[in-house]
Amino acid sequence: MKFSDSQIKKINKSALAEKYECTEQYIGQVLRGEKGKNKKAKAIRKDAQAVLKIVGDPIMEIEVVDPIIVSA
Repeated sequence: MKFSDSQIKKINKSALAEKYECTEQYIGQVLRGEKGKNKKAKAIRKDAQAVLKIVGDPIMEIEVVDPIIVSA
């Protein structure tokens, strides 16, 4: 599961890093889908989704990050 750049900007990475005792960089990697198949990463993603719901981000869950471009 990946979050878009605009969604990641809305999430307070420092608060999540403090809660989960890790770095802000690790939080960013988890949210971008670069790291995290463990319980901690799953919990981080769940909390991030909760934050997005609170700030009113449409819960389509995840925005399209890499649309496929088809040439005519």
